Amino acid sequence: MLQLGLFPVLAATVKFILIQMNTEECLGRALIHSNVHSHDVLADKQPSIHSGGRERRNEPCRPGYYRHPNQTHCCILCHKGTYVSQHCVSEDKTPDCTPCPKGSFMGQGNSAGKCRSCQNCRSTFKQVILTNCTGTQDTVCGCASNYYRTDDSSEFFCKPCSACHNGTVLKECSTNSDTVCRCNKGFFLQAKKNTCSPCSSCQGEECKEDCDVTNLSISPRDSSNLNPILVSLIVVLGVAFLILAIRSLLKQALRKKLISAFSVCPPKQLPSPANPQAEVQVTNILQESNQEEMLLPATAVPVQPNTPGLPDCIPAAGETPIPDCPAVLYAVVDRVPFSQWKEFVRRLGLSDNDIGRIKVEEWNMRDAQYKMLRHWRLQLGQRATVERMSGVLNEMELSGCSEAIQDVLSQQA
Repeated sequence: MLQLGLFPVLAATVKFILIQMNTEECLGRALIHSNVHSHDVLADKQPSIHSGGRERRNEPCRPGYYRHPNQTHCCILCHKGTYVSQHCVSEDKTPDCTPCPKGSFMGQGNSAGKCRSCQNCRSTFKQVILTNCTGTQDTVCGCASNYYRTDDSSEFFCKPCSACHNGTVLKECSTNSDTVCRCNKGFFLQAKKNTCSPCSSCQGEECKEDCDVTNLSISPRDSSNLNPILVSLIVVLGVAFLILAIRSLLKQALRKKLISAFSVCPPKQLPSPANPQAEVQVTNILQESNQEEMLLPATAVPVQPNTPGLPDCIPAAGETPIPDCPAVLYAVVDRVPFSQWKEFVRRLGLSDNDIGRIKVEEWNMRDAQYKMLRHWRLQLGQRATVERMSGVLNEMELSGCSEAIQDVLSQQA
């Protein structure tokens, strides 16, 4: 019963709302018709006032111009090398353009309020200045001669061009690329360093194409096998050095033995060389005695200085008589300069008469020199010693000849 009572109330409320809505619609239409005539002129004028300004603001500037910051008109662009210090005041006017200060540039027409700063080449990257900065162009950085740049960015590095050691050049180094190398046989190319390394140092994959890794690779076991080889080499060198040392000691001992053997007079009585036949006999006897003495040890005939009863032919201790050996005498002839030969034999004690006589008898000068030495030796006998001859050579500043003669004596012994 309560629900049936509420239904008439709701129906009356809806009907009242509909009547009110129809009334407001009619009133609104009347108001619009009454105000149309008064406001139609204003409504028509407002679009006409603002349409031109909007169209101008939206219209782009011609090439070579830029829009004023107020968006009211277009100004002419400042040319390169300058910047806008004050904008133009009206359409198609030129603004105040100021040249770029030092250390800055502007490379094109612009409407900027300042110029761009010049870049600095980085010496830490090995960069060098190719072109200095100007008002219209930035600094141009690059690499020095025989260097190349790693990339085209401003952060590039300059690296030295490879020399292709142990290889040949396929392509020369350029501004942006390194030298292209081809390695010789027995070498491989290390890509990171762009160098040709010997195949003996091959360890990675990059060398397998150019090197026979199986033959060249050395394992730790193989390296241990090198030790016996080094030991053998050291032993061989040691033996060779020892042989040389022993040979030198034997040579010195042989020289001392020769000096000791020549300090004793020949056991045979020598005839007086009054004629050529006697001279030949003297020579033969001397040679025989020398051969016999050379076979004796150095201590076979002990000699005491100042011993009574010894013959006068024994020289002083430490002196070595010159044997009558053609090899020794010719060695003296060959060592003494020809220009000093006459002075040499005079200092030895040979008279000018003997020198002139021998020159007349012997037309061959070499034979004459040999005969002079032989005559001097026969004249002095055991006083014709190596020490006396060496003293004369030293006085004549021919010490080298003296040493050479002593070497010949040791070799003959």
